[in-house]
Amino acid sequence: ILNIHDAVTVAAGGFHTCATKLDGTVQCWGQNNQGQLGTGAFGIPQPLGVTVVNLTNATAMTSGYCNACALKPAGIQCWGALNPTDICKSNLGHGSLAGSGSPVNVLVPDH
Repeated sequence: ILNIHDAVTVAAGGFHTCATKLDGTVQCWGQNNQGQLGTGAFGIPQPLGVTVVNLTNATAMTSGYCNACALKPAGIQCWGALNPTDICKSNLGHGSLAGSGSPVNVLVPDH
């Protein structure tokens, strides 16, 4: 469970909130209908913070309506937006309209 003294950044989305912790992990709580809690599953809301799977070294967070993203020293990872037919499509930046219940790397083109 998130201890408020461990929180470095907090980001509120449409129906969920996430916090970056001192140890570089992220916890999210709220609705999970789009996988926006990053647990690898979707559909089960969580009233308390749950740890985002396979995510370490996060330094900051942002949350959208149905997705969340974490800034890491080596790039950005996002999760959520599982329903590609609604307003959440293509929010993850990984080159596909598909969503993900766990973090995926954002693709940044070389220019």
